[in-house]
Amino acid sequence: MKLLGLGIMLGSAGLWAEPAVPGDDSEKGKELEVVNRVLAVVGGSQVITLWDRVEYRKSKPGLNQAETEDQAAIDELLLDELIDSALFIHEIRHRKGFVMPAGLGDELLVDHLRRNKQSRSQLVKNLQLNGETLEQFERELIDGALLRFSLEPVRDSIQVSPVAVSEYYRTNNLEKLDPDLGPFVEIQAFEIFASGEGVNDDSMRTMAAGIQSLDEFKKVAQKNVSNDGLKATVYFKNESTFYNNGDVEAAAALLDERAKVGKAIFHKSGKSYHVIFIVARGDKQKPKLSEPRVQDYIKGEIGGHLYSTRLDDKLTRLRQNINVYRPPRK
Repeated sequence: MKLLGLGIMLGSAGLWAEPAVPGDDSEKGKELEVVNRVLAVVGGSQVITLWDRVEYRKSKPGLNQAETEDQAAIDELLLDELIDSALFIHEIRHRKGFVMPAGLGDELLVDHLRRNKQSRSQLVKNLQLNGETLEQFERELIDGALLRFSLEPVRDSIQVSPVAVSEYYRTNNLEKLDPDLGPFVEIQAFEIFASGEGVNDDSMRTMAAGIQSLDEFKKVAQKNVSNDGLKATVYFKNESTFYNNGDVEAAAALLDERAKVGKAIFHKSGKSYHVIFIVARGDKQKPKLSEPRVQDYIKGEIGGHLYSTRLDDKLTRLRQNINVYRPPRK
């Protein structure tokens, strides 16, 4: 599925430029120089021009920086994306029973000015420099809102089950997932409030020194917090952690090289002590299904595929019912 542009420029800007400024009498009688032209008309009402495609390309900085010789193919892809967006907009504008909310254009315009910290007069001046009217710009804002409204039901319908996540993890090679996370430490930790009786640096130091295995850590955790503690993977390169208490990030800085695998340390943060057992460490870790980042990645991959498939199906139906006219190039 091609990427759909939100808030695309579908305004029918003036299609013809002013006559070329003559350098001498030999220029007289020549036809107007064409600087813009219609590339497609969707449903007889949505006009897409060369100017629209140029503006749309500006919204893709990565594409503008790409080095490629096949510019014609890129231009065709961008036009296809604009046509896809126009199909969704045309469908919702002509949906049976659809009524345009009163004042929608003005409401969107006010919101645009507020978000961009811009006055109406400044906007009008900028539009005039591009040969566009305020009315055309309001139409573009409305089209963008209608496009989002059209796509939201498709996006909201995507549900990824835990079974699908597990199956994806089992059948795909995820070794390249986040390859630049860098050195990691797997830990198990629990928190004790410093206000407790007998809880101080000396008692925490003694407690940590007495823990020589994960089983011993779990026994100490059960005695103090009634569970085995929380598991976490700390990545030193990007300082991310999945330990539920954010204070462990400060503790992670203390782990470094002095914290040895199979040993425990303690760290005081505010009014709490964190007892941390070092389960494992290394330079690169294989992604684990139990980690939230892995689950989120898989959900994103599956959801993205489902979303693209459903959009493709909907676009196929729209193309069968909405005429798309592409004027032949002269």
